[in-house]
Amino acid sequence: MFLYFNERKFNEAPKWTRPLLALLRTLSIAAIAALLLSPFIKTIKEDIQEAIILVAQDNSSSVISEMSDSEVAQFIASSTAMTEKLGTKYETKRISFGEIVKEGSINTFTEQVTNLSSLIDYVNDNYADQNLGALIITTDGIYNEGKNPIYSKLNLTAPIYTVAMGDTTKRKDVLVKNVFHNKIAYLGDKFSIQADVQAINAAGASTKLKVQQMGTGGKVLKEEVLYIKGNDYFSTQDIILEANSTGNIKYRISVQGIINEMSKENNYKDIFIEVLDARQKILILANAPHPDLGAMKSLITTNKNYEVDIKYPEGNNYNINDYNVVVLHNLPSRKNKIVGDLEIIKRKNISILHIFGSQTDANAFNRIQNVIKLEGNSNSLENIQAEVDQS
Repeated sequence: MFLYFNERKFNEAPKWTRPLLALLRTLSIAAIAALLLSPFIKTIKEDIQEAIILVAQDNSSSVISEMSDSEVAQFIASSTAMTEKLGTKYETKRISFGEIVKEGSINTFTEQVTNLSSLIDYVNDNYADQNLGALIITTDGIYNEGKNPIYSKLNLTAPIYTVAMGDTTKRKDVLVKNVFHNKIAYLGDKFSIQADVQAINAAGASTKLKVQQMGTGGKVLKEEVLYIKGNDYFSTQDIILEANSTGNIKYRISVQGIINEMSKENNYKDIFIEVLDARQKILILANAPHPDLGAMKSLITTNKNYEVDIKYPEGNNYNINDYNVVVLHNLPSRKNKIVGDLEIIKRKNISILHIFGSQTDANAFNRIQNVIKLEGNSNSLENIQAEVDQS
């Protein structure tokens, strides 16, 4: 500072330079202090978004079941006018729902399914984080698919307004609500079908649950009378059937209609179950009749999944290709070389079991396989018994 005030050249400078230098020094110190203090600069941007009014229209046929054509046209016009009026102040969006939710205004009223829970899920997924001002639902409140909307939670703070339509009177109805089953069953096996039966406002009535196999003249497989004990009746029925034919079998599960029932279109459900033949066909091909053959067949067929035939080469009344396993009893022999059969077995990679006996040709046996080698001849046989080593 001493040198600064005693510099002659500075004293000779114009008078206006001193205030300027003082100002520059003040600004420099202020800038350095600001940088050292690391100031936080906050920018606030305000974006005003209009509230969304969501109008959901039930597009099921039951909504207009009690309305004339002119009343339907009047309703559509009124609904459109309401939406347009709301659109002057808010952003309006229209959706329709039946089996699924669709964007836009669809007023065909032709859907046979109403799933109110799918509407609630759709609103939760698409509008929970948006500026939703209100939800307007136009419906008759009748649903025939999905869970009860009373137990569905709407994750919204916006108010919900409902417009009641159609005939909201609760009428009598009995229906097959759900059917659960496996897609595949095996021939000869028993399988289970689970049917949910529901009845509304039908306390004191009775219905008959029936299971039919279609394609056979509607053959009735099961019948059971159900007594409806309350106006909100629900029962799960376990049905055991036996798969007695192969193919894609159509079954119909139905309930008998009741007096003054609202609709009989939901009184049945059709299902398809593919029945497969999983049985293994086994051929016992023997050189000659033997008492062991019948005993083997009786033992094997104790398992219902095995089908056994006993055949002889001389008859030539069998087809090797039809079998999963071939048991060769005393074959090949000197009498029956079965060369053609052995070629098919090898080419088709059919499983084979050899039962060696006094009639088996050891040389022919050695030629058709390389797993074991038999020495000697069939006339020099010994009885050998196996014993399991437990050590």
